[in-house]
Amino acid sequence: MTVKTGIFLLRAGFAAALLAAAAWAVDPAKLWQSLTPALIVAVIPTAVITLLGTLPLAMRLSVLAGKPPPSVFVCWKALVLTSALNSMIPGRVAELVKPVFLNEHAQVPLGAGFAALFLERVLDVAILFGLALAAAGMTFVHCDWKLAGSVFAGLLGLVGLLPLFEARLQKLGGLIPLKRARAFYADSLSHAAATVRGGRIVPAFLLGVAGWLAPIAGAYLFLRLASPVPIGFAGALSLFVVTAFSFLIPVLPAGIGVYEAGAVFVLQFYAISPEQALALGMVLHTGNTLTVVLGGGFVMIRDHIGIGAFVRRLKASKYDLAGSKWHG
Repeated sequence: MTVKTGIFLLRAGFAAALLAAAAWAVDPAKLWQSLTPALIVAVIPTAVITLLGTLPLAMRLSVLAGKPPPSVFVCWKALVLTSALNSMIPGRVAELVKPVFLNEHAQVPLGAGFAALFLERVLDVAILFGLALAAAGMTFVHCDWKLAGSVFAGLLGLVGLLPLFEARLQKLGGLIPLKRARAFYADSLSHAAATVRGGRIVPAFLLGVAGWLAPIAGAYLFLRLASPVPIGFAGALSLFVVTAFSFLIPVLPAGIGVYEAGAVFVLQFYAISPEQALALGMVLHTGNTLTVVLGGGFVMIRDHIGIGAFVRRLKASKYDLAGSKWHG
């Protein structure tokens, strides 16, 4: 058994345990009664807020992609298309679509595109970690905010140190055996360091925070409209953080099942029955997923993108040493 297979089985086992625990506590008849039309109505404004939250994330991608920055609209299309494909393909491998889309539609060099993708993920990890600390401190356990703040600042500080270690990291890249891979690594690292050195990482971080706060606000509004008991911002934050981790266990598309199990886990702290909690999680998850899928469908129709042809171009393409385009 390979390591990859072992990791997949570990994730699948963890997801199955969560699903089994949630299913054991749920009465199917009561679940059906909890799925009311009012829930569907309540999720509509939440979906709108989630969609609006993609705008600051598209602006962040534009900032990180280099100078001159690509159009925010093109970045929005790349972001939404990637999110839609991630909702249908387990493992978040569709993230590779983002730099390729920017390369084809905005002439962003692939090195710059992948560097922007790397910086996005680093910032997202730092932001999610900060949100998780806040949720834990507000809902589950007492949190030492000085310690939490220090750890959070340390994660961001590591990004700021990238230009100082650029030369050493470039030397390490010389150990990469493939010539094209070495050139790709060098281009990506150079762009990432230049982004940090130029100060663009600061507005990118602030835009990332704004983008993450939007779905939290959407979850808060949904719970205010649909929850049978009052749940404040702390509950909405906890629900968002726990369900967000479902995407780190990519067994089924869009984190199906694990997301809902996370919702049941959080909402039980607010005296919500497992059936009502599962109904809330299912509707909220469906609303958010349909929003990004429809957005991705809009991009594919507007730009005449066929998924099969696009995937074939990804597989057949080779990185140009100049870092400016793909050759099929």
